[in-house]
Amino acid sequence: MIYLDYAAATPVHKVVLDEMKRFYNIDFANSSSIHGAGERVKEAVERARVRVAKVLGCKALEVVFVPSGTMSINLALRGCTKRGDHIITSTIEHKAVLNTCKFLESEGRKVSLVGVNSKGLVKVKNIESLINGKTKLVSIMLVNNEIGTIQDCVKIGKMISKINKGRSERKRILFHVDACQAPNYLKVDVVKLGCDLLTLNGSKIYGPKGSGVLFVSQGVKIEPILFGGEQESGLVAGTQNVSAIVGFSKALEIAQKNCVKEGIRISKLRDYFIDELLKIKGTVLNGDSKKRVANNVNVSFVGLEAQQIVLYLSQYGIMTSAGSACTSNKIGISHVIEALGFGESRGFGAVRFTLGAKTSKKDLVECVKKIKVIVKSLRSAF
Repeated sequence: MIYLDYAAATPVHKVVLDEMKRFYNIDFANSSSIHGAGERVKEAVERARVRVAKVLGCKALEVVFVPSGTMSINLALRGCTKRGDHIITSTIEHKAVLNTCKFLESEGRKVSLVGVNSKGLVKVKNIESLINGKTKLVSIMLVNNEIGTIQDCVKIGKMISKINKGRSERKRILFHVDACQAPNYLKVDVVKLGCDLLTLNGSKIYGPKGSGVLFVSQGVKIEPILFGGEQESGLVAGTQNVSAIVGFSKALEIAQKNCVKEGIRISKLRDYFIDELLKIKGTVLNGDSKKRVANNVNVSFVGLEAQQIVLYLSQYGIMTSAGSACTSNKIGISHVIEALGFGESRGFGAVRFTLGAKTSKKDLVECVKKIKVIVKSLRSAF
């Protein structure tokens, strides 16, 4: 199998899995229990919290463990806003953000969507122009999960900070960053980003599925959206998945330690792959060619259907996707590609290839060969 869908899910790193194992059948106690076995597990959770905090450049008490990136996003957007508040986000955010915003609109929040240019980039001045006296939250993803564009979140954070200097604490605008696709290739420093809230997901960083984090800056008031026990300072009810928490913390540590070196390796493969694909007639690149995460290649085979190409590639043992994994089973144009302003012919033909730890040049050479065969066959049918 040639796996080119790392933005959808990554395998669990062996070192991560080794750290997780003992919490299934050795230190398996409930971390909320006050007996010795429970205390040992609780200590493991707190060590994981410190490990994450060290990587993010924050305090341990600002790290909230959650069961997924989606849960992290929901907690951030729903927990920090109330009826009458104004939220700003972009047209190319993950569905976890956009669908949460739709729900919040039905509950009395006002949502403004900022558009992007044809390369998938948000202009900071366009965000600033939407801010008003009721703006409570700005949510922008650092790396787009479909086209790989990298937004200038540092600049956005500075803009919001400048506006906040003229506001009372009660009127302060919060900045949320969805960084799920970033840690393998970019440093994730909450101080540098200037964010109040940040979302991460274990399944994108060679950690376990069902794990994630919400960074909540000290002093930010946030309400729970799920009720039960008092786990995670009362914000995430339910028995803690300790193995996932420990696994996530180790995976994040490894990802950030290796991100610069791995980014250089992968970006060279990415550039080679893009160059070869663009030699195929009727193929165009989606997203900015420079402000792009190291592992993302999103191209449109104009006039063809992406799902057909993905299914044919799968028959050859090459795994990729049409759009994001969350929406790839739906026939239609990805909302991200549509937001770039292109027509249906380009939108329907968009295929996402995402490289990762096991990707080699040999894999990409083979993939290009098979794509040429598939595209030629599909075009000859018309």
